Amino acid sequence: MNTGIADSRVNEIDLKYARPLPDGSVEIRAYIRISYRYLEDETNTIAHSGDLWEIRIGKVGDTSKIVYLSSQSNDYYTAKQRIQEKMIKNAQSQGYTITDAIDDAYDEINAFIPQLVVLADASNATSENKDTDDIVGKNVTEMRSVAVTYDYERARNFAHAKGASYQTQIFKRVTNDCTNFVSQCLWVGYGGDQGNSWSATGGIAACQQLALQNYRQICGSDNWFGRSYISNEDTPSGPWQRVKELYSYLSSSSSGPRASKYNNLSLYSSCSTVLRNGDILQLSDSASSSGYLHSVMVVRGGYSLSDASNIYVAQHSNEYSYRQLSELISSNSAPYVRIIRPITGSFNS
Repeated sequence: MNTGIADSRVNEIDLKYARPLPDGSVEIRAYIRISYRYLEDETNTIAHSGDLWEIRIGKVGDTSKIVYLSSQSNDYYTAKQRIQEKMIKNAQSQGYTITDAIDDAYDEINAFIPQLVVLADASNATSENKDTDDIVGKNVTEMRSVAVTYDYERARNFAHAKGASYQTQIFKRVTNDCTNFVSQCLWVGYGGDQGNSWSATGGIAACQQLALQNYRQICGSDNWFGRSYISNEDTPSGPWQRVKELYSYLSSSSSGPRASKYNNLSLYSSCSTVLRNGDILQLSDSASSSGYLHSVMVVRGGYSLSDASNIYVAQHSNEYSYRQLSELISSNSAPYVRIIRPITGSFNS
């Protein structure tokens, strides 16, 4: 992340598995979430960021220490590359090597060893809750075409609530999850959740059932649908999970979500369109339709797109609840940003 942050701390470690290795070390896969705030943000909103890490804890003398650390996220590899470039430049002049930098990073992360060891010892604890009891009764069987107004704030609130969670527990995650997550936010904005809670057990179970029944989704030839967290199927439709297919779908389909679009193939810095909470942004590193590779949802708008330091987004792959847009653009070297503004859509109800 950029340097303009404060109060950074680890606030969640979700252990996925822990297993001993023949050499006496322990291999751990864990989802680690941190919280922080941006110094530039006068609202002092607490932001969260999460990532899935591969960790190996070994013995260095008599001390447990992290001896291997890796993540598959784009941000991790971007940061790794920048550290390497910086260390290469400084190595000869300051005698400071890449190995020194990695050792320093491990020393900081090793402060969390006690938490990881406790979690590893409890690795046989119950798995994530998929309880489907206490489902709120809803009538979802009536089939007639209705015009549905998009609720910008509810979509925004879902994005903010679930952005830093590896699983929303309503729909299944996919490998590259950014557009899959944005489609879930759209689904909520169009009332797919029927106002149920996204955190209470009964509300989550009700949402899972609505998703399973393809409520406020489009199947068949139009195909904008996800996969419920409790579904036997894993793969959502192309327009639901892929950046460019979602963009095309929102202007070509006769049913489902619809949207107005702005600033396609143009730099963000030249765009005066004021963003709304609940808008979707897609980022590209070039002025080419094939270059758009990432989708995010605006969780703090009210500023023109060109004023990116005052705009904040939620995203998956990796996970953020409240990320400064200017930082995202810089980290991904993706200054071409287009706006997707959902409008009234047509659904079966």
